[in-house]
Amino acid sequence: MTLKKRGDNLRHIGEALGQWAEKLKLEKGLQHAEILALWEEFAGRELHRSTKKIEIRHSILYASMTDSTSRHELLMRKTEILEQLNRALPEDQAVREIRAF
Repeated sequence: MTLKKRGDNLRHIGEALGQWAEKLKLEKGLQHAEILALWEEFAGRELHRSTKKIEIRHSILYASMTDSTSRHELLMRKTEILEQLNRALPEDQAVREIRAF
C-alpha cells in the first residue's frame, strides 16, 4: 500500500465545486442563485422588495415587479445595475440586458 503525499490531491475549493456543479449540470441554478444574491446589493433594498420574480434566459435578466413605479425605477437604473452585475459575474455568465415587466 502506497501512501500519497498530502498535497497530491489538494485542489482549490472553487475549482472542485465548479467541476462538481458541471458534472451534475447545476451551473444554471448556481448562476441564478449568484445573480439573486447580487440583485439585492445592486438594485437596492426597495427594488429588491418590489421584485416578484427574476428569471435569466439567453443572457437576459427578466424582472417581474410588483408595481409600475418600481418597474419605472428599474428601467431608469437598468444600465447602472447591469454594469455592476457584469463586473461581479464571471465573463461567461454576463447579462446582456435587463427587462422589467
